[in-house]
Parts: sequence; structure tokens; C-alpha cells
Amino acid sequence: MPRLPNTNPERCRRTVVSATIQAVCLLTIAVTLAPTSRAQHAFTEPLFDYTNLSLEDLFLIEISSVSRRPESLFTAAAAVHVITASEIERIGAYDLPEALRLVPGIQVAQIDSSNWAVTARGFNDVYANKLLMMADGRTLYTKLFSGTLWNHAPIFMPDLDRIEVIRGPGATLWGANAVNGVINAVSKNAHDTLGGYFSAAIGDNLNAAVNARYGWTSPGGHATRVYASFHDAGNLGAETDPDRGDWERRFVGVRHDWRDDAGRQLTITLEGRELEATSTAPDWSLLPPYSIPVLNEVSTEALMLMGRWVQPVGDDGEWSTQAFVEHVNHQQHIVGTEFTVFDIDSQFQLQLADRQELTLGLNAHRETDDVSSTPFYSVTPASDTTDLLSAFAQYSRPLGEYLKLTVGSKFEHHTYTGWEIQPGVRAAWTPSEKHTVWASIAHAVRTPSRAERGSVITTDVIDPTPLVPLPTQVALSGVPSYGSEDLLAFELGYRVQVSDEFSVDVALFNNEYSNLRSTSTAAVSTVLAPIPHVFADFQICNNIDGRTYGGEVNFRWRPVHSISIDASYATIRYDLNDSLAPGQVTPAIAIYRDFTPTHEAKLHAAWHISDELSFDAFVNHRSELPGAAIPAYTGVDARLAWSPRPGQRWEIIGKNLTDPRHAEFSGTSTFGGGVSEIDRSVFLKFTTEF
Repeated sequence: MPRLPNTNPERCRRTVVSATIQAVCLLTIAVTLAPTSRAQHAFTEPLFDYTNLSLEDLFLIEISSVSRRPESLFTAAAAVHVITASEIERIGAYDLPEALRLVPGIQVAQIDSSNWAVTARGFNDVYANKLLMMADGRTLYTKLFSGTLWNHAPIFMPDLDRIEVIRGPGATLWGANAVNGVINAVSKNAHDTLGGYFSAAIGDNLNAAVNARYGWTSPGGHATRVYASFHDAGNLGAETDPDRGDWERRFVGVRHDWRDDAGRQLTITLEGRELEATSTAPDWSLLPPYSIPVLNEVSTEALMLMGRWVQPVGDDGEWSTQAFVEHVNHQQHIVGTEFTVFDIDSQFQLQLADRQELTLGLNAHRETDDVSSTPFYSVTPASDTTDLLSAFAQYSRPLGEYLKLTVGSKFEHHTYTGWEIQPGVRAAWTPSEKHTVWASIAHAVRTPSRAERGSVITTDVIDPTPLVPLPTQVALSGVPSYGSEDLLAFELGYRVQVSDEFSVDVALFNNEYSNLRSTSTAAVSTVLAPIPHVFADFQICNNIDGRTYGGEVNFRWRPVHSISIDASYATIRYDLNDSLAPGQVTPAIAIYRDFTPTHEAKLHAAWHISDELSFDAFVNHRSELPGAAIPAYTGVDARLAWSPRPGQRWEIIGKNLTDPRHAEFSGTSTFGGGVSEIDRSVFLKFTTEF
């Protein structure tokens, strides 16, 4: 079978990205080992450590993802959760999905050493298509496949200030594909990352992990940082062949921030990244043995440039514009893609009389791509351009002393589906500083991907039988008529600070879906060339309606000043119906229902033992996934950190400590695939700031 020409590995190793990373790492190591007088910052007193904040302070944390303007977490009319920079450090997260495990109602499953399935409120998959992922307001959601490729997510973890997570629709402000949730990873301003940072880790299944950063200021309100990351990991036991399943990622960037006394701000970010990974993939054939496991070499190269300008308007207004361009070249055994994304987003905020607020915005998004097909995966046309033009308006006003009402809508025009209107209404009632009750009703859509409109992928080749004497090629095909999926969401929530030591956050939801993705009955035909075989074609269609319902509860408890406990429980139920087979559990319904845990409980305990010593434990219990035959499991991660002197820290971190190995997800619920088991792992990490 013809194979795609992968990017030349030798050329990849000689790219500017790799050379820059190595230079930055060597420079940072040299500066780290040199004598320095800058050791005032101790890890025992992080810049933003939730263990040093009261529960009241935690609720006063400002977020911007719910209303696209700063507001208190406690009074936000949405199921919102914030992961602070300190929590990211304390859980030992090297990747964004690891940090997202902390969030109630977010289902995170590791597929193999470098692939993840992440979703909010159900419908999980390696291409989970109802969760919008952003970095500093820049979308990481690819419209080629509909979803986020988590192992390619360009996030430099040490520079994250916080991760804002909204469970539930955010389409009124963020547009199509913000259906079941919105995640926005917010990085620190360059003014807040001055001096040097260096960390290195090594352990079983972790060959090397290095992060380095250096920041400085210039006269006139300028600040700059350069940063680099190198991650080389083994296969975590996901592959029986030790030469498969490993991966290597290189990441480099520079960010410049400027601000003046008038409140004007400018941010420019340039980033480049490379990923090389290996796995096992089926090589289909119409001749015996029909399927052969082959080495799947994956390579990705990407370059991104982003700029943001903030301009105060009078005493009560602000205008901001953000634009970015990103080019990605992704090659693997089954398909090769090269695409470029252009995006410009502009918004205006105005504070009106009597605490009223108005926010208006415009967005233009273009994605051009070129897909290289194979005999068992093809996309038509090979090259295409999709445009998304949108505008939104949101108005907030108080109704009396305690009630606040927010109404708004997004108006979008998509190349495939035309106009989409996504309105929403939110209300928050705060009768005292200790209580908030909120409710919302919103409409959201998930627009089709390129693959759903014009791809043909082989999912299996069935051996001949006496009844069918020819091999049968089973395919899943996209069709040009495939349309948007729709959601009408109803939510109700309550936050209460019971005491200075204990708080509760509850959210309930009822999601009414229509036009969800399904497949038609197979169209069977006999093909004589090049090799006689039977072709069974299942076409994608919008045939499933129904609802999901459930809720999440989050407890924060601080029994003593040195101990913090964050616990949560989430549950979800499905009631779906396929119009092609009313009353039956079709394969599509089973995929939706059986690849998300019905119950999930999480607990993160942090113990500040002394000024030099701290301990963290994270426990995650998840019910079974019947669709992948994965039993329920309880996972435990732990971290012990020692700071022998200000500015230095040693850590020993263990993952999946309860058993030698366990499976969390299948290769992909949509297209099938094997189940990999993830090994227990332990690694040692050293961090210094200077």
C-alpha cells in the first residue's frame, strides 16, 4: 500500500526550532550554575499559591472566559472552575490534560503515551468535538477534524497563570463548537516572569523533560521572556514493542509585553513546536492477511505568531483586538495534512450608568488546508478553505440590589452551514457575600468538519467467508449534506461559603440535543478493480436526538491552615434516540453513552508540612466504560516536594500508584482501535529560579 512521505527526520532535527531550544537550554543551564544573588523568591511562598489563600480569596479570583470581561468567580452565572498556577505545579502536570483532571465534570482519559481524550459533560473521544480549547483566547480547536489534538497543544506549562474552565455552553460569546464547555489557558504577563527558571525531570518512562525560561525588562514599560521545552518519553507500557509508542516534543517561544500609564497594552508572541511520535497502526489490504500492524511515524511542525492590543476608551470603556496566524504540517501513516489558520478578533467593552455593561465583538476566522490521501483514507477536495465570520453582543444589568441579568447572542456565518444564531440568557442572584444562585439557558451549535463533509476512511477489512467469498472493505464516509449539531442547555447552580474553612459549589444541567452525528445503514456494492471485493459504506448523517442530564458538586475544605482539600463528584445520564432505529441502542448511541464514565469522584489534598516540605495526593475514581470493556478504577498520584533553600525545589512524583498498569480509553471510540494500558510511573524533578 502506498504510504505518505513523512517529514524527513534529519531535517526536523536541524530546524531552527530545535537549534533555538538547545541554545536556550544551554544558556539557561549556564546561568543557573553560575553564582547569583537573586534568590529571594522561595517556592515555599509561590506568587499565587491557593494553599495560602482563604476560601473567600479564592472566590474573589477574577475570570474573563464567562463574560469576556473580568468578573468574580463567586458571582459568575456559569459552572466555572479555575486551576491556579500553584495547583498545576502541585499536581506535577507536564501536559494540559493532566492539569484538567482536577476539574469537576471534565472527563480526562489517557489513551497512550502521547494521546488523550478530554471532554466536558460526555461524548468523549480522541476527537471530542464539543469542547472549545483556547490559549490566551486563541482557539486550538481544529476545524479539519473537529476537536483538539492534545499532544500538539502549544502550552508552556510553567508560564500558565491559570486555567479557566466553563462546563456548559459558551457559544453566546465564543461561537460555534463551544457546546459542552470552554477551556481557556491564560499565561502570565512577561512583567510577571522576570529572571530565570529551569526545571529538569527524569524517571521510568520519562527519558528527559526540560523547561527553561528567562525574562527581562526594558525602559519604557517593556518586558520580554524567552522560553523552551524539551520532552522525551517512553511508551508508558502502551506498546508491547519497546521501540514503539515513544515520543519527543520540542517547543520554543518568545513573548513581549508593553504597557504605559494610560492603560494601553501590547502583547506579541512567537512560538514554534515539533512533535515526533511512534505507534502501531493497521495497514489495510485487500489481499491476505488483510490487516498488518505497522509502525506509524507521526511528525508535526508548527509556527504561530500572535499580537494583542488593548486601548482604554474614555473612563469607562476598553477596546481590544487580537490576531494570530498559525501554520501546521502534520504527517502520519494514515493521512498527511498541512493547514494555515488566520484569525482576528476585536471587542469593545463599555461600563454604562447604574452598573450596566455592554460588550460588542467581531471575529473573522479562515482555515486553508491541503490533505494528502491514501487508498484507505481520502478527503475530497484535497485542498479547501473554510471561513467563519461572526459578531456578538452582550448586555448586563442589575435588577434590584441582588439580581443581575445578562443577555446576548452570537451571529455567525459558516462556509458549510450558512448563518447560525446562538443566544443565551444568564442570571445571578447574590443575596449576600456568602451565597450565589445562578441559572442559564443557551443555544449552541457544533459545525461540521472537513472530514465529516468529504472523507472516506477504511475502518476494517473483513476476511472472506463461505457466505461472502470476497473480502469486505468497511468504510465510513462524510457527505456534503452533513449539517450542524444543536444544543439547548438549561443550567442551575449554587455557591455557598458555609464557613471560613468550608465551601460548596453545585451545578445541575439538562442538555437537549438534536441532529447529533450518526451513521446510515451500509450501502453495499461489489467492486472489481483493482482487486475484487465488497465495499460496505456507512455514511455520516444527523439522525440522533435526545438529552443528557446530571450535575457536579465541588467541596473545598481547609481544616487547618496547612491543609487544603478539594473534592468533587460528577454524574451524567443519557437518553438518546436514533431516528433510523427508534428505541434501539445503535452503535452511535452506544459510543456516546458508553465511552464516558457515569460516575466520577476526585480528591486533591495538599499538605504544607513545613517551610521546606510539602505533600500532595490526587485520587480519581471512575466508573466503567462498557463500550471499551474498561472496568472501573481508582487512580492515585502523589508528590513530595523539598525546598532546601529559597529558589530551589526537589520533587518526587508518582503517577498511577494503585496498580502496575490500567487502561483508561480505547484508541478512538469513533473509528475503533485497541486499548492500551498505562504503566505506573515515578520521576524525580529539580526546579530552580534565579
